[in-house]
Amino acid sequence: MDADGIRKPRQTAGPNSHRLRLPASVPIALSLGLLLAGSLSFAGSLEDLYIGGFVSQGYIDTSENNYLVPKAREGSGEFNEVGVALSITPADRTRIGIQFLARDLGEEGNNQVMIDWAFGDYHWRDDLGFRAGKLKLPYGFYNVVRDVDVARPFVLLPQGVYDERIRDFFTAYEGASLYGNLHHEPVGDLDYEFYVGTLNVPSPESGFWGDIFQRTGESAAADSSFRADVGDLYGVDVEYISSGGFIDPHVALPWLVGGALTWTPPVEGLRFGGSWLRSRYEASARLLFNVQARDRETGRPEYFGFDIPDPRIQDDVEYIMSLSAEFARDSYSAALEYTLQNTGGTDHVGDTPVTEGYYLSGSYRLLRDITVGAYYSRYWNDRNDRDGEEALRNGYPEFSAWQHDLCISARFDVSPNWLLKLEEHWVDGVGQLSPSENQDANGQTDANRYWSYFAAKATFHF
Repeated sequence: MDADGIRKPRQTAGPNSHRLRLPASVPIALSLGLLLAGSLSFAGSLEDLYIGGFVSQGYIDTSENNYLVPKAREGSGEFNEVGVALSITPADRTRIGIQFLARDLGEEGNNQVMIDWAFGDYHWRDDLGFRAGKLKLPYGFYNVVRDVDVARPFVLLPQGVYDERIRDFFTAYEGASLYGNLHHEPVGDLDYEFYVGTLNVPSPESGFWGDIFQRTGESAAADSSFRADVGDLYGVDVEYISSGGFIDPHVALPWLVGGALTWTPPVEGLRFGGSWLRSRYEASARLLFNVQARDRETGRPEYFGFDIPDPRIQDDVEYIMSLSAEFARDSYSAALEYTLQNTGGTDHVGDTPVTEGYYLSGSYRLLRDITVGAYYSRYWNDRNDRDGEEALRNGYPEFSAWQHDLCISARFDVSPNWLLKLEEHWVDGVGQLSPSENQDANGQTDANRYWSYFAAKATFHF
């Protein structure tokens, strides 16, 4: 055992004893289940310079499970955003802009200032333009305006399609795109965008990727073949293995390609859309484990730790696609969106899990300053495991295979620059909860199937 408390394998374990691998049955089921540049409506123009921004403070309080923030069951204000955007038109058909953003949502962001988006845009003509930089990722209708609170009545977008856990790395990509608008009088307008680039993961130690590494270790610890391999390697009869977490995480998505189409027919307020992307991810971390066992020769109890150094997870994101429909007219609006996400990995029989989600939402402006809304969202980690049998096989409760959410909200436009949102959620399932934030003293999942949460958010925008 070294100075870090990590036990070394016995030399008698064989010539390959230095390479302990995760069993093939451990699933790496990633549900990457992921604001167009210049999409903000900037205020305070001076000649060709536009400046805008926002400051928001939120609150979240859950009835049973911790969600999005570690202490949500106690009520938490770790939910805020500050953004400042600048845009200028230095020449005809040319625009450049940047937005600085600081946000905090539990372990995400921690109010570190980052570049949310930055772009150079050359609009050659209506049917063809080019932009490059850090650009908003066109996924669904609302990913490109995700940080624009004035654009929607809800505190949180429907999580069946817009998973808040992946927001930090799925709202913008670094690359270039071609875009344009094709107009034909009988059929309406077709807006298109095709892009290529890469995705940056700022915090692989927490949030979505932290959960992936945590689940990988937990699934390995629950696998009988892995326990047998550990016993043979160290010359012990393993009684119990638990995950000890992970250190030194690294995640890269070195390339992605994709596109989005939006058709606006000649019907006031109606539009349809679709988006698709393909990518590849490379992830690694040092997985830690704790073992309770007995020495095979002496029968003496043994308690030790070991690690699997730098196990690499590499796979293709075959597709992340969305289909969208929206109708908005006068005081009414309604939207329906659907997503499928094949992000690689395999289950115990070698199949690739496909994440599925959809929602239906509606809103109505009761008065000039009051809007009410509701949505029903459904989400499955694997569309082929809707009843949770695969989740049970991997040591998780069956209701960790899904998360369905009914939300009712109210928005109050207190003044031209202030707005307040309040909403209540009733949830079935824990498919989007962080395992590390919902564990008992023994490191086992501690979550309730049926739960609810309240969210509030106040925003000042200019």
